[in-house]
Amino acid sequence: MREPQTVRAGWSGRAIGIPAFAAGLMYLIALLLAVQMLEPAENWPLDGDFTELLAVIPFAGMAMALGALLAVVPVMLGVTAMAWIGKHNIGARHPAMWALAGAAGASGVVALLGVWETPTPPALALIFTGAGCAALARRYVRWPQTEE
Repeated sequence: MREPQTVRAGWSGRAIGIPAFAAGLMYLIALLLAVQMLEPAENWPLDGDFTELLAVIPFAGMAMALGALLAVVPVMLGVTAMAWIGKHNIGARHPAMWALAGAAGASGVVALLGVWETPTPPALALIFTGAGCAALARRYVRWPQTEE
């Protein structure tokens, strides 16, 4: 009698490293969008001239470095957990489920920080970054073709 084949998720350091390095830049872009969305009159009037946004470019490198340091552990925990869940549930392998799980994890952090009652730009940017990093990490996780 043959033994049942074990289903393993195949993922490498790219599933952790790429989303971790992208987290800082994602957060910076999401923060700019959230500020514009929540407080448009106080910040930048959109008159078609976006030269003020060029001042953000020097911060992109710093955001990537700092974001990678802050995001590597949560991304590693998330990839490990979602790969294990995907091993047991085929529906959890869908990229949208990964994005929802990333947003839910970041929402938990926002709730623990106590900024849940009123939407603030940093809280919204963190939730968006969690979803984006999880969706990006899913790109580098594979299960056997017979199971996927």
